Amino acid sequence: MSKQRAKGTAFERAVANYLVETGTFPNCERTGSAHYERGDLVGTGDYLIECKNHKKMALAEWIDQAREASERTFGIPVVIHKRPRKNIAEAYVTMRLQDWAEDVRQAQKTWELYQLLIRESPQQLAN
Repeated sequence: MSKQRAKGTAFERAVANYLVETGTFPNCERTGSAHYERGDLVGTGDYLIECKNHKKMALAEWIDQAREASERTFGIPVVIHKRPRKNIAEAYVTMRLQDWAEDVRQAQKTWELYQLLIRESPQQLAN
């Protein structure tokens, strides 16, 4: 394994561990290179995540890679990229404005539905 590939694998593992440890995605794990079409991580809900650990950022290229893979999986394309000389919690998360706006709209619809259910049948939700 090349030094660059080893760095990438270590970063993917660190991101997956962070997402599990924080309870964000309890079943998150690396896919490995054999599953390129699914992104670098699985168990991430509706998100298709590409992890990048490079000295020089190539955001447009990385987002395009995530979008191409997301078209096959219908996931929301996200790139998590390492921030130089910072711990994993300081990594950047990047996505297109269009994808973020759609994700927020869906979250708002879910919240509104939940609020409606609470108003309509609070006893049923308590059980």
